[in-house]
Amino acid sequence: MSNTAVIYSNTEEVYFDAEAGKEAPPKLTISVNSGRVTYLDDYDVPIPAPVGVSVVKMAPDIVILNTGKRTTELRRGNPIKCWASVRKNKTKPGGKDDWHFVGELKSHDQGGRIRVGGGESGAPAAMFRMRTVYWPQPSTSRPSKVLYIHTAEDPERAVSYSWANIDASRVGVNLRWIQVSCTIEGAERESQITKDTFRG
Repeated sequence: MSNTAVIYSNTEEVYFDAEAGKEAPPKLTISVNSGRVTYLDDYDVPIPAPVGVSVVKMAPDIVILNTGKRTTELRRGNPIKCWASVRKNKTKPGGKDDWHFVGELKSHDQGGRIRVGGGESGAPAAMFRMRTVYWPQPSTSRPSKVLYIHTAEDPERAVSYSWANIDASRVGVNLRWIQVSCTIEGAERESQITKDTFRG
């Protein structure tokens, strides 16, 4: 995607409609670049436009689409940049763990998915995704950035997850067999620790 492209997704509406027992809209993710709309799959790969889906409203933070049966709200995604390391199936000579490391992985915080491992990497296939979650009332859960880890055996149900405050600039997780760290681009903040305040 171009650096000027903005991604929108209805991941949150789909999730909470299903959780409430309502008929959820189809999962839709789009990239908007200079007014041009491109539809994407869960891994941000362009796909053909769904039949019967049209744009109702386009604003900086949301896009509303008509699916033919209902409207659905797509929220703006913040770009994220991640690294991941998956433990390989075989150890190094001498018995130490060997790791498959990949950096500069890019997606967004509205459910965008990233695959790592598998194939000739020597490590098991895994997938992770990030959501920016605002729980609907009457939930008392605080808005959060949530990072989910999935295996190839069950790409829908997370095997684990971690979370941070809604305005966090970075979220990570270490499950001993996989490590992931994601930075929300544009939210980075310099450390407040100096040589005078460090107490380690």
